[in-house]
Amino acid sequence: MEQIILNESVFVIKSKTTIYEKVEAPIKIESPSLKRAIVPWGEDNDFPNQTVALVGKNPTGNSSIEFKIDVTYGSGVKVGYIQDEIFKEFSKEELEKRTDLKQITDFFEYNDIQAQYAELISDLHWFHHGYVELILDKERKNIVLFSSKEATYSRLEQANPKTGQLEHHVYFANWPENPKSEDIDVTKLLSYKAPSRDLEIRMGLAESIDGITKTETDNRYIIPVRLTTPGKLYYPKPYYLSAIESGWIDFANAIPQFKKAYMKNTMSIKYIIEIDKEYFPRIFAEEGIETKEEQAERKRKELTNINTFLKGAEAAGKSMITYSKRTPNGEKSIPEIQITVLNAKIGGEFLEDSQEAAANIFNAFRVHPSMIGVIPGKTSSNLSGSDKRELLRIAQSMQGRIRHTILKPLYVVKKINKWPEDVVFAISDIILTTLDTNGETQKITTV
Repeated sequence: MEQIILNESVFVIKSKTTIYEKVEAPIKIESPSLKRAIVPWGEDNDFPNQTVALVGKNPTGNSSIEFKIDVTYGSGVKVGYIQDEIFKEFSKEELEKRTDLKQITDFFEYNDIQAQYAELISDLHWFHHGYVELILDKERKNIVLFSSKEATYSRLEQANPKTGQLEHHVYFANWPENPKSEDIDVTKLLSYKAPSRDLEIRMGLAESIDGITKTETDNRYIIPVRLTTPGKLYYPKPYYLSAIESGWIDFANAIPQFKKAYMKNTMSIKYIIEIDKEYFPRIFAEEGIETKEEQAERKRKELTNINTFLKGAEAAGKSMITYSKRTPNGEKSIPEIQITVLNAKIGGEFLEDSQEAAANIFNAFRVHPSMIGVIPGKTSSNLSGSDKRELLRIAQSMQGRIRHTILKPLYVVKKINKWPEDVVFAISDIILTTLDTNGETQKITTV
């Protein structure tokens, strides 16, 4: 914990390095749906809320995550086919002509797939994992509902000690409170690595690894969608947490408070006004002011008049007339009122600190500052339009891993619902082009 004193204000920077790593006791709930305790997520089982609150206060971090979400989402999920190793989106005419595609378009519309993916992508960038719930029809033959379950409200049951598998997803709207059995929604988890085969086995469509065919009665399952990080079985650790654990987010968030306190508590003086000690006695004598009360009021009036004369835009260009007197030898003239202008500059405090903090936060999120704004300073945004276009293209081209991960649940649906073999899913980007390409944009697709 670091303490910084600025004039009369004291600011404390609290370390957040334990926000993720602190080990909490498992949460035990007597529920017929659970076999083991629930694994807490971060300090006080409140990692998602703490992280969103902390990063949300930081313009650099918050905008970086939003930028990454937008880049991953691109133009949304598309349905098409592969021709000559190139993705082709089905045209409106093809969708209307091919009756075997109607079930897909109906499924997308009924489940609002674009909105579900917007939420899933947001969770993956914030927390590196999300969850998709699949619900079967009454006959348990087809998947009819596809829903993204928000990661903030998701927790996992302890792994099966024999197999090491995660078996249950627990949904509760008021974490980090400890819920009662009747308040939680428990759903079976499908295998992260092979969800299609796992679901087929549970539906009795395929044999298990031991050669047994069995059919469950459940019609709701959760597919875990995650960007794996080393050694994290339950909750992946986002790489951008380095910005929090190193202290840069805390430091960057504290700077606006420091600047506000500095501007509030630091004296802002434009002029030094020196008045000869014989000035007021002369005024009192000339104006016949004798009582101390009247003299004090006259002095206060004179000082107010001088201060008012110097302040504001209306004072610009004015001249001030004062009296002066000679030294005893008569060689030098001494003004009775002398005004010295101060060239105090306020507003650039902590500028270098802001630059350093912002640069480190941008690095942690792997976002170039020119994509969303600028690092504080005069020379931080001097890139050309071509440079920025290339930076955007680089960011778009690095979406392969996350897009392949998030499209996996749709291929599970395709497998179970027996959609046409030639159907593939993709996410396309709008690519900005130069004027000499006879067009302002073009589409690039990640299958």
